[in-house]
Amino acid sequence: MKLRIEASNAFYYPDVVVTCDDRDRPNNEQYISYPRLIIEVLSPSTARFDRTEKFADYRTIPSLTEYVLVSTDCQAIEVFQKSDRGEWQRANPSDPVQLISINASIAIADIYEDTDLAG
Repeated sequence: MKLRIEASNAFYYPDVVVTCDDRDRPNNEQYISYPRLIIEVLSPSTARFDRTEKFADYRTIPSLTEYVLVSTDCQAIEVFQKSDRGEWQRANPSDPVQLISINASIAIADIYEDTDLAG
C-alpha cells in the first residue's frame, strides 16, 4: 500500500504498514497517511536509504509510533519507538520482538522461518 508523507509530500511503498486510524479507511484515496507501524526489510541496495532519508521522512508522521528494520544478512531485527515526548529511541533487542504499537510480539525464529537464514 502506498504511504503519503504530508510534511514532504513524498510517497513510499513500505514492506509492511499498519494503520489503526479511521481516516485511512477505504475511500477514493490510493494511499494511507496515518500509519502506526512501519516495517522495512533491508536489502543491500536500500539499507542505507531505509536507515537515513526514509526514516527521517517517516519521523515527520505524527501517528507513527514504531519503525522496524528486518535484516536480510542475519537474524537481526531493529525496533525504533517514539516516546510519549515524541523522541525516537532504539528499543533494546529482545526475543520475542515486542511491537508495542499493535500490542503484539513475535519470535525472531518465526520471522525468519522458511528463509535461507532460518536456524
